[in-house]
Amino acid sequence: MCIQNIRLEKVQGGFNMSFLLDEFLEYLAEDGEWHSLKEIVAAIHLDEDKVKKIIRFFARYGFVQFNKAQNKVKIEPQLREIVLSSMPVEERVPVIIIKKRMS
Repeated sequence: MCIQNIRLEKVQGGFNMSFLLDEFLEYLAEDGEWHSLKEIVAAIHLDEDKVKKIIRFFARYGFVQFNKAQNKVKIEPQLREIVLSSMPVEERVPVIIIKKRMS
């Protein structure tokens, strides 16, 4: 399931919460960088209030860092490792490391 081609699973007139939480964490784990609230709202197709609740929940337990002043969130490195290892290989964002040649 790719973030760009997100499909929300309907469950009894709502959405599967587990699915939405997974999408949230996978989105943050893709690059491990800071993301604005607006970026996350657009990526996982939830309204801002629901995304804020998810962020506060994960921040309360130390799974994400939340910068309230800038409205930005970042996944903790240890959780990112777990999320990436649980994603199918074809869904992971490739990371290219360029080493500078020493002259």
